[in-house]
Amino acid sequence: MSRLYVFDMDGTLLPNTTAMLQIAETTGHKQDLEVLEKQLLEQAINSAQFAKNVFDLWNQLEPETVKTSFVNSPKIGNIESVLQRFPIEEEFLA
Repeated sequence: MSRLYVFDMDGTLLPNTTAMLQIAETTGHKQDLEVLEKQLLEQAINSAQFAKNVFDLWNQLEPETVKTSFVNSPKIGNIESVLQRFPIEEEFLA
C-alpha cells in the first residue's frame, strides 16, 4: 500500500514566505508574481486567471529549478530530522 505525505509548506515549513514566492525569486519572476497576487487580492482577476497566468510564467519550469528554490528557501528548524522519518526517496529530500 502506498502512502502520500502532504505538507502545507507556505508559512509552515517555509516561514514568512511561500513556495510560489521562492520559485518566482529563483526564476526571476518575483515582481510578476507580486503583480498577479495584487490583482487577485483586488479581484481584478479571478483564481482561474491567476492560475493560468502563473502557468504561463512557469510553463518551462524544470524539476531542478524547484529543487533549487526549496534548497535556498528559509525553513523551520529541524526540518531535516522530520523529513528523515518518512520513507522518501533520497532524490526528493533537499
